Amino acid sequence: MVQSKTMTQARQQVSLVKKKSGVAFVLLDCPGRSNVLNTSTLAELEAAVLQANSDDEIKALVYMSGKADTFLSGADLGEVKKFGNKQAAHKLCRDGQLFLNITRHLQKPIVGAINGACLGGGVELILCLHKRIATNDPITVFAMPEVRLGLIPGLGGTQRLPRLLGVKTALEVILGSEPFDANRALEIGLIDEIVASDDLMSRAEEVALELAAAGPEALSKLVEKTDGTPADFDADKLKTLFAITERSLRITTKGHYPAPPAAVRVMKDGLAQGIEAGLHLEAGAFSDLCMDEVTHNLMSIMLAAEFYKQMALSPSKKSSLPPISNIGVVGSGTMGTAIAELAVSHGYDVCLKGRDKNRVNVSVEKITASLVRKGKRAANTTIKEGTLKGVTDVKELSKCDLIIEASLEDAEVKKSVFKEVLGAVTDDCVLATNTSALSVASTIPESVDSSRFIGLHFFQPVDRMQLVEVVSHGQVNREAVAAASNFVAGLGKIPLSVKDTPGFLANRILGTYLEEVARLTEENVPMNWIDEGPLSFGMPIAPFELLDEIGWHLVIAIADALHVGLGERMRPPAKMYDSVKAGLRSKKEGIGVFLWDENGRKNGYNPDLERRFKVTIAKEKIDPAYAKELAERLVLPMIDEAARCLEEKIVLRAREVDVATVFGLGFPPFRGGLLRYADKLGLPYVRDRLEVIYKNSFGQRSVSQYIHKLVAEERGFYGRVGGDES
Repeated sequence: MVQSKTMTQARQQVSLVKKKSGVAFVLLDCPGRSNVLNTSTLAELEAAVLQANSDDEIKALVYMSGKADTFLSGADLGEVKKFGNKQAAHKLCRDGQLFLNITRHLQKPIVGAINGACLGGGVELILCLHKRIATNDPITVFAMPEVRLGLIPGLGGTQRLPRLLGVKTALEVILGSEPFDANRALEIGLIDEIVASDDLMSRAEEVALELAAAGPEALSKLVEKTDGTPADFDADKLKTLFAITERSLRITTKGHYPAPPAAVRVMKDGLAQGIEAGLHLEAGAFSDLCMDEVTHNLMSIMLAAEFYKQMALSPSKKSSLPPISNIGVVGSGTMGTAIAELAVSHGYDVCLKGRDKNRVNVSVEKITASLVRKGKRAANTTIKEGTLKGVTDVKELSKCDLIIEASLEDAEVKKSVFKEVLGAVTDDCVLATNTSALSVASTIPESVDSSRFIGLHFFQPVDRMQLVEVVSHGQVNREAVAAASNFVAGLGKIPLSVKDTPGFLANRILGTYLEEVARLTEENVPMNWIDEGPLSFGMPIAPFELLDEIGWHLVIAIADALHVGLGERMRPPAKMYDSVKAGLRSKKEGIGVFLWDENGRKNGYNPDLERRFKVTIAKEKIDPAYAKELAERLVLPMIDEAARCLEEKIVLRAREVDVATVFGLGFPPFRGGLLRYADKLGLPYVRDRLEVIYKNSFGQRSVSQYIHKLVAEERGFYGRVGGDES
């Protein structure tokens, strides 16, 4: 290989590597962990392509990443978020489109050699190449995540994807935003070939030379696949498909998220008017969305979540603890089984320990079947010993680097589990309790070194909820916290460090929400209206359905822990205890506020509710103004409790509260998080409304001093009013 020295000197992110065969590799290697598209990388890529095009020695080009684990992660969100006006956003979008048009119509063939993540703008780039080859490595994934960030694809994705894949598949990829592997990419036609990682460079070079030999006419036919008429084009069928999709989006987004309908509209109009018109429409919609408040909220919360993941993944050179690879999960119930499955699916060796061999075997079989069903493993294989092992003997945990205790929500039970485990594991093993509300300190046996004990609070359902609270107490070893946080990030979750306190952060805030729900029922507000208020606000699940999902016994355990730890202002309403006494259990057990079938489907309200609980279910629909009032009644006390958590330094920053509420509690992402929403309302308004809400609390509740202080200083949670936190 001979590298062009002039390219290396002139550029910091893109290099042109020429081979004797006449193939030139365009290598993208941005500073940092990922390759991203921004103004500078686009300029460097364009210069490299134009130089290669003018070099008679170069017959063909191959795009490839200079990084081992990522191809191209899409747009630089930091740059997008800083656009001060629509014109700047539009210029970047159009510049990128024009560069890809140059690439698309180059007279020399260009092949994509893809290893690692190819996301957003990365997918839009490879759509403009003549052939696309990807590796079979698990790290090679594809996705169009823009609408999840409040944007739409801005470099031709809404136009070229439907022309290449068909409209239905393109809509699924863009609106779903979900990642998929190379096999799926090959199946839908996004890539042309899959090879082993070691063969990627040589095969890409071979294909590039084959295309060069095929001549310009062959290249034109390949261009036509993404610039011409979609293969599945049928005007009547497409009209129906778009109508169904738009109607579905109105139901699912409830008008809160502007990006999905914008993507559909631009795709539909571009297919009708031609690709050049479609690209202009796409750039206009993209730049409009860049200025939208919802987009800024979504990008802020996603960037914050990614920040905590990357911080946890950064290895500590000073750590004396070995990297975590062997996991012991003690407790083969619902939570322990879910945690074990998650760890196994991310490549960790797991010992799942229970007291009953039959029950442990059932859990292992359940995990095996689940992984096969989800496609993690081929259906004709089993989970090998060493990847997942069901055990009853504590000695089997001797090689574990991390133990996660997932037994009953009882401090004495957890202490006894740890006493047993301590005799089997090494002194370097990190010991974690999975508890919803108990303080970590209360679960540590007496007279032991408590420095390696932490809390790992997974949220239900474990496979879907992205947040994990990493709980530190006063004597904890910071290396243990770092090792556990790294493990959590390795599971694809967001590790959030919180201080040991009743309910930690998320459940402490959630507790105020659920107690307010119970207070509303005591005031005889119809239950279906109580459900409708938060749903219209944007919550993903109605409060009574959430109570059934969590389980009433666990809800009471959390409420009791908060009451004991935080005093009378957190006393649970009597209605909560009455519900459990009267037989409400959980979704899993089939009976709660709702009746549930064995498949987890809701079968209406429990018929005993009105008779036994003296609650009401209204036949008429709720007035929208009253729905908004009910939503504020439930959400504003959460803001107040979050303020107390900041005051007590449970976490240190408003963005940590917002990450916890969005990714742990399902607070509407389009609002940017609980405290960003509070700043939007204005803290004087929040304070005044809270005083009205609390006036019937007989002196037990009052607005936190932290909120009073911020109001007096004319500040919000994110700094000066109209500003942002540093």
